[in-house]
Amino acid sequence: MAYTTYTNPYDKPKNFTYADDGSGKNLAAVDQTLGGLAKYDPGAAPGAYQDTSGYGGLIADKVNKILDNPGFSYTPSSDPLYQMYADQYRRDGQRAMEDTAGQAAALSGGYGNSYAASAGANAYNQSLQQMGAVLPQLQQAAYQRYQDAAAGDRSDLAALQGLSDDAYSRYRDTVGDWQNARDFGLQNWNAYAGNLIDQAGLYAGQQQTAWNQQFQPWQAENANYQTGADLADSSARYDYDTANTKTQADNAATLNVLLKEYDTAVQGGDKKAAAAALDKIRVIYQGA
Repeated sequence: MAYTTYTNPYDKPKNFTYADDGSGKNLAAVDQTLGGLAKYDPGAAPGAYQDTSGYGGLIADKVNKILDNPGFSYTPSSDPLYQMYADQYRRDGQRAMEDTAGQAAALSGGYGNSYAASAGANAYNQSLQQMGAVLPQLQQAAYQRYQDAAAGDRSDLAALQGLSDDAYSRYRDTVGDWQNARDFGLQNWNAYAGNLIDQAGLYAGQQQTAWNQQFQPWQAENANYQTGADLADSSARYDYDTANTKTQADNAATLNVLLKEYDTAVQGGDKKAAAAALDKIRVIYQGA
């Protein structure tokens, strides 16, 4: 038994094909730009600070000189000013001794004697004693020179440290300028990349909207076609099942009649009638 053919009231739609409205092309262009966007490179950073000014060595020498200062001590024999005064007082003492001895000798009639020698020696010693009175002043002057020299060393050290600090400050300015340029460049790069990403998101949304607008009508059309096909198949199957049920009922009734004919022919000894009934029964079973 063959199925009854029913016609689907809906035409089968063609396979869905998306027609780009331009947003897909724009999205591809932005994606290509993003894909080729090089990583931000701020350039080489300034290296570690290197003191090329030479102040570091001068500062170290000056610090060592200050730290190694043995402290003040005064040795008259090594004081040029003391030697100058000593020579002067010795010369003055020598003249005083000679003058005094001469005067004493004149009083004695021009002849040298022990009194004249003693008077000259006393005059010489008095001159040297004046040198002793000047010694504290010379020591104080030497101490002042020591303090001035120490103060000069400290002042030189402060000046050298200031120059060294200036050199380092210039280096830090260079580092700061590089960092500012790096941050400014990175900010611009991030803004540019962010704008591209925003554009990509916008075009992707537009493409999705356009795709939905094209796909949804096709989807509804395809759903109608599938519904029509299902209804046609269901109708054909229903007709087939109904007809098949009727045929089976008819065959069962006919089979009962033929079985009775076969039994009657066998009981009556009518082989020909029995064979004819059996052939009909075979036909029914073969067609079932």
